[in-house]
Amino acid sequence: MRRNPNMQNVISFKKARANKRYVIKQTTFLYTDGSKISGALGAAVHTSTRELKIKLPPYGSIFCAELAGLLEAVQLALRHVDGNFIICSDSLSALQAIQHRYSTNPLVQKIAEERKTALLLNKEPMFMYTPSHVGITGNGRADDLAKSAALDAALPEINYGLSTDWKSIIKSAVINTWPSQWDLDSSHLHRITPSVNQDLHLPLDRRSQVILSRLRLGHTPLTHSYLLNQEDRPLCIFCQQSDLTITHILRDCPALINSRKACQVNCGNCSMLFEDWFKLKSFLRSIKLINNL
Repeated sequence: MRRNPNMQNVISFKKARANKRYVIKQTTFLYTDGSKISGALGAAVHTSTRELKIKLPPYGSIFCAELAGLLEAVQLALRHVDGNFIICSDSLSALQAIQHRYSTNPLVQKIAEERKTALLLNKEPMFMYTPSHVGITGNGRADDLAKSAALDAALPEINYGLSTDWKSIIKSAVINTWPSQWDLDSSHLHRITPSVNQDLHLPLDRRSQVILSRLRLGHTPLTHSYLLNQEDRPLCIFCQQSDLTITHILRDCPALINSRKACQVNCGNCSMLFEDWFKLKSFLRSIKLINNL
């Protein structure tokens, strides 16, 4: 297997300190960081002569901010640094991400393009993992700048358009909207599961799972085959008084009161019917409907 050349350009702080090759005077160090504070997101780059702050959309992730810092650092070095440079970051996940040659992340791809540009200009871009909160002055300054960028309302937001960030905000919006929309529902399933956060305990065997799911939805061959046959809705086969529905069979049918009591089926409300599958299954067997569902 061929070695990924990108991996050769990521070094550790310990390795750099032990190897004088990485700390020669002609090498410029750039420190980057990303920060999310009070729902705001920012990134920053710090060097001995320049500082750069980047404000990102609040729905972005810390990972996005760390990658944005690395990208801006490479671009800053290409514009203003003569010779080789080392970009320092305390985000191990971001440094690992830029090692992947076939990454689909647009920021990682852009960083790879800028690194190729640097090589064409006879500059050797290096990346160094520098642990945070261990007294490295450049790291601390980059962290302060990133927090300042996140809270700076005057800075324009830069949107890198990461699909993963969009997915997270869409998922969050759906989760927040779902309960209120579900409360407006009046279906059979809503009566059984009034809350979207209600736990669902399914039996282990596949056949029981199928039957229980059909009962919860209220759609079974017994109660809905008339639609396929283009017939009228049938009456209950036990009492001949009401339409044949799952709710009627499990809870309301007067002809099955004794059977429900014998099997100890809890029919106080629709949601209680499914608390104990074994009792419910025993009831369906006793009235000989288990194979018709």
